[in-house]
Amino acid sequence: MPWNYILLFAFTSCLSYIVAGFCSYYAPVAVLCAAVTTMFMLFGLTVVACFMKGEMVGYLAGFATALFFTLLPLILFALIFPDYWMTLLIEGVLISLFSLYIIFDTRMIMNRYNYDEYIVAALMLYVDII
Repeated sequence: MPWNYILLFAFTSCLSYIVAGFCSYYAPVAVLCAAVTTMFMLFGLTVVACFMKGEMVGYLAGFATALFFTLLPLILFALIFPDYWMTLLIEGVLISLFSLYIIFDTRMIMNRYNYDEYIVAALMLYVDII
């Protein structure tokens, strides 16, 4: 029995239900704008990952770690002193962090995973995008 397909279907269905619930709170134009922006951003990041040299991947991991530890005090300050500009700064850092994760995971799919591990690789990239 193909358990990996069954588990992938269940995970995708649950996550799609959650995303649909979040999207129902926003205007359709805003959801369409976010989807198209995500599509173009993902295409560009995939092209960057395909043409990136191998030694730069180690720098990506270090930069992602630095962004993560920068994000922690920013979130703490935003909880104590809520401000519109602090929210925009946190959103920018989060977008940069997840862009690095997408590039890093795409490189791992290209170089590290073999044919039998395609479900795990697809889930990693799917969670990064969502």
